[in-house]
Amino acid sequence: SEEVRSRRAAMNAHAGVPGRWSLVPAPGGAAADRAIARGEAWLDRYAVVTRGSVMAEHTEGGFAAAYRMLTAWEDNGTVLRGYVVDGLGGAQFASREVIDRLREIEEDAVTDPGVPVVLAASDPANPFGAAVPWPEVYGAGGDSPGGAGRPTRGAGALVVVQDGRLLAHLTRGGRSVLLFSRPTLGEGDGASGVGAGSAAVAADPADVQAVVTGLTALISAGRLSPVTVEKINGTEVMALGTATRAWTEAGARFTPKGLVVR
Repeated sequence: SEEVRSRRAAMNAHAGVPGRWSLVPAPGGAAADRAIARGEAWLDRYAVVTRGSVMAEHTEGGFAAAYRMLTAWEDNGTVLRGYVVDGLGGAQFASREVIDRLREIEEDAVTDPGVPVVLAASDPANPFGAAVPWPEVYGAGGDSPGGAGRPTRGAGALVVVQDGRLLAHLTRGGRSVLLFSRPTLGEGDGASGVGAGSAAVAADPADVQAVVTGLTALISAGRLSPVTVEKINGTEVMALGTATRAWTEAGARFTPKGLVVR
């Protein structure tokens, strides 16, 4: 039609044709001002700034430039340096308010577990795989990591965290789950083909309950689709035998496709 042809002609028109144009503003402020803004954003985002969190940001100058700025802030009392997160060395910086809050939590520590939180693996609130290394993954039938695959901060992946401890990592869609609690070896299940010599890996039931609870809460809120787990720590669910009992007792449903959490 004439209308379609006119639209195509407009799309193919020369750039010199009058229209609405706007100039993209250049980044304002001096380099020092931008560095200060980044440092303040790190303190807000991570609370405790470490080498890993800075490197995950791919900031110009890397950790060396950030370290110089954070050290200057320490000298004027803006931040405190300390050994806050175990295993990450002494180059850790946090505001006085964060340090005071951490001390209060340590003094008022309770034995009841906190509420499990499900996050996107790439969320800045998830320190694992960036500021903090991934915990060791135990593959089915052994204690050495590697056979179960490695967690990533890829798009669509999820993590379940409770009381600052990483419980599980789920790949996109939740088909494969990595559990980070040290497993126990359950008794073999002859019906499933798992003998006593190759016992199935059974995770801590409390950790499994927390994972299922966290996923169920998101699904009930409409923020996540039902999850069908096909592999746990690199082993097909159908080959786990009695090791799936903790999942079904936590509320998951065992189906021919896998463990369904809804």
